[in-house]
Amino acid sequence: MTLLVDIGNTRLKWARVHGSDFTERGDALYPKGSMSQVLETCWSSLMRPYRVLVCNVAGPVIAGALSIWILRRWGCPVDFVTASSAGWGVTNAYQDPASLGADRWATLVAAHRKFPPPVCIVDCGTAITVDVLAAGGLHLGGLILPGLTLMRRSLYRRTDALPEVSSGRLSLRARNTNDGVAAGTFYAAVALVDRVLADTEAALDAEVTCVVCGGDAGLFAPHFTRSATCEPDLVLLGMAIMAETAA
Repeated sequence: MTLLVDIGNTRLKWARVHGSDFTERGDALYPKGSMSQVLETCWSSLMRPYRVLVCNVAGPVIAGALSIWILRRWGCPVDFVTASSAGWGVTNAYQDPASLGADRWATLVAAHRKFPPPVCIVDCGTAITVDVLAAGGLHLGGLILPGLTLMRRSLYRRTDALPEVSSGRLSLRARNTNDGVAAGTFYAAVALVDRVLADTEAALDAEVTCVVCGGDAGLFAPHFTRSATCEPDLVLLGMAIMAETAA
């Protein structure tokens, strides 16, 4: 069996895949510098996998800590997902294909397999990314913006009067500063996605399938002006496709 590992900027997710089935799924937050301890806590009871496939957007230090732990504990191969110009039916739009985030590449592969085109993939994590996939697996490109935590943290750090906000009522008519920051940042992201969906449909002259993934997928999905499918594990689904078939 292959162990799939999705390393985001703040959260680690994993699942074993056997054919098309996920087993032994889990996730955990990992504070910076604590990857080895988190793996020891979460993975020490896991059976040795045949192979580990990793999607990492957290940088080389995290990748190195993960690889060392796996080598010492299991001694099995570790492969890292990297975007290419084409693979699994998807054509990468980036001028430098390898610079597309590994997580975005995995979501494109999954969306191509699972949803009718055109597809707009909205990944709501530490950063929010929006990618458009047209018929024939043609990636048209995408956008990157700060996620909710980053937007709220930037207001706190760059102003004197605004508090640090982690949550609040999502009201269009907030009556206190905390709710004003929480709702303002939330609706900024929602409005951007709604505009991208509308402009994409106008450009392609076709109705777009909206798929939302990432840690905040469940928060965002119900608030767009059109229906959206919530697939929090879209990265893992794309990795499962990569693990079972050649590009």
